[in-house]
Amino acid sequence: MSQTLWVIIAVWFTGVNLMAMILWSHDKSRAVRGSRRISEKTLLLLAMLGAWPASLLMAQWVRHKRRKDTFMARLHLIAGLQSLGIVLIWLYAATH
Repeated sequence: MSQTLWVIIAVWFTGVNLMAMILWSHDKSRAVRGSRRISEKTLLLLAMLGAWPASLLMAQWVRHKRRKDTFMARLHLIAGLQSLGIVLIWLYAATH
């Protein structure tokens, strides 16, 4: 792959993960105050867009949504499928 594409991927990955960290922090803060929350769909969408590392980190770091089994199962599924995809792309690229 070209160097430009790697830069675009790195910028995207960094940006979406930083956004996820901010939104997870805001959602936790809103939960404590009893304010309007950020939807789980939004948090999962960010994970699907590549923010699953930050999402998993923030679930542990701010102790938020860890008891929501369905949500966490979906988050782990996203992380697992994307990890598998990364490994498959890596293996394909290494052989071609």
